[in-house]
Amino acid sequence: MARWPLDPNKVWVAFKEIAAASTAQTTIVLAGDATLAAEAREALSGPGSWVRDHEGGPMSAAGIGLGASDVLVVLTHPAEEDAWLGALRGVSLPTGVVVAVDEGPAATLRVTWYEKQRARASFAPSPQGWRAVWKAVVDVGGDHAVPLGRHFPVLRSLAARKVISKTARQNGLVGAAFIIPGTDMPVMTLNQIKMVLSVAAIYGEEITTERAFELLGVVGTGFGMRAAARQVLDFVPGPGWILKGAIGYTGTKALGEAALRYFEVGAPATPGRLSGLARRLRA
Repeated sequence: MARWPLDPNKVWVAFKEIAAASTAQTTIVLAGDATLAAEAREALSGPGSWVRDHEGGPMSAAGIGLGASDVLVVLTHPAEEDAWLGALRGVSLPTGVVVAVDEGPAATLRVTWYEKQRARASFAPSPQGWRAVWKAVVDVGGDHAVPLGRHFPVLRSLAARKVISKTARQNGLVGAAFIIPGTDMPVMTLNQIKMVLSVAAIYGEEITTERAFELLGVVGTGFGMRAAARQVLDFVPGPGWILKGAIGYTGTKALGEAALRYFEVGAPATPGRLSGLARRLRA
């Protein structure tokens, strides 16, 4: 009888971890220019009330009061940027802050960093400009990508792709680091399971044991990816760890993109659909 490649307890822990993340109380707090804040609030509208306003200028920053997983977004103009930066030095930022600076036609639409947990988004009030702000929010949110994407539809694809990129990098490192054939497969497959569950949660799926359909697709793809890697490594000269790392990265990235497309359209769960999408994306 074939041995189950994963520890069921670890799979159960992964279920509970993502289920907890999907119900986390993560809020976006808007401060700064009232007109820009109103536009941001409208874009962030969704089920539930996960947006909070802080009225007042930089002098009132000390009274903002942030929860452990809240993301602060300060919407301002270049003339007040330095004032806000100075005021924020005395504010506790458990998660972080995005200072979104409306630079009009001069906006670069880039996200840069003043320092850790403090991002700057150069934007103008346009679809592309707001996307730069939302990307900065997800970047600052870090491990809170799941509740941010789940609470705010405008953040969903950005949050999902952050989870996918992070997991693909992890599996690339795992593939390169594990020398003994097959020992990397349980770690990589568990990472893939957590990734698919995270994407599902971001797109509003309830994280219950009924997600077994998606898990079957993940496990099947994980087996296929590692088997293909071992076969190729038998015939390719040179450092095999490089190829294993590359396969770990690209295979996981393809699976994540398949999950993203799958849940974007709200397709009914079937055992082979997700792994089939991943194979087509890798081809």
